[in-house]
Amino acid sequence: MKLGNEIQVKIKFIGTGSAKANPKRFFTSFILSNSRTNLLVDCGDGISRRFVELKISFDAIDNILITHLHPDHFTGIASLLVQMKLIKRSKDIKIYIHKNLVEFLEYFIERIYLFKEKFPFDFKIISYNFNDVIEIENEFKFTAKPNSHLIKYDNLSIDNLKFLVSSSFLFDINKNKIYYSADVGKSEDLYIFNSDFKVCLIETSHIKIEEIISFVEIISADKFFLVHIDEENDDLLRKVFSDRILNEKVFIPNDGDEYLV
Repeated sequence: MKLGNEIQVKIKFIGTGSAKANPKRFFTSFILSNSRTNLLVDCGDGISRRFVELKISFDAIDNILITHLHPDHFTGIASLLVQMKLIKRSKDIKIYIHKNLVEFLEYFIERIYLFKEKFPFDFKIISYNFNDVIEIENEFKFTAKPNSHLIKYDNLSIDNLKFLVSSSFLFDINKNKIYYSADVGKSEDLYIFNSDFKVCLIETSHIKIEEIISFVEIISADKFFLVHIDEENDDLLRKVFSDRILNEKVFIPNDGDEYLV
């Protein structure tokens, strides 16, 4: 959407829930968009049905970003690609994922019979590395940094630890800086970007409410969106922030909500 010469940046929440299945909230996923491109961030199991319920076209998404490989963040990629094929989509799509996870994603897609030569469009898997500035298009960039969400698996007998990658992100869209914590392991992860943000999206299921309050009080952003919400914490989060002066800049979105930033 464009107002005068100013390009508006929009967030549309596909889901706002945690990994625990919830009748009110789908797994956390959202679309960041400007007037030229739409980026889907994460695509958990069942996201194709969510698109249908929210009346989002499978042709609308230009890029997909995967934060890590937990099922509520990634396994819906298969059904999305299938639905795009079934509607005879023609335009290409780019899938961004950390460089350590590219080989697995390619293997996964091939092993569930999604052969590229059978698609009417090209889907390109593009790697990112931590601290690199990745340009999706002009005036639409992101940078990833590692967080400690998957450190809990370090002591397991995993053949290849390179798969233990979980990222937080700083988006720069038409000079609007948007921070997304994604899933974190501890409250310190919220502070890994030493930058000013206009908007913050904070996950709420792996850190304490007191730690979220502290972050909101310290960081001078215009808006804070609370996502990755456990069903049992939903009412508590609303009460805590409605009782504080912070409620003017803290939002608890519902699935399907849209915001201009």
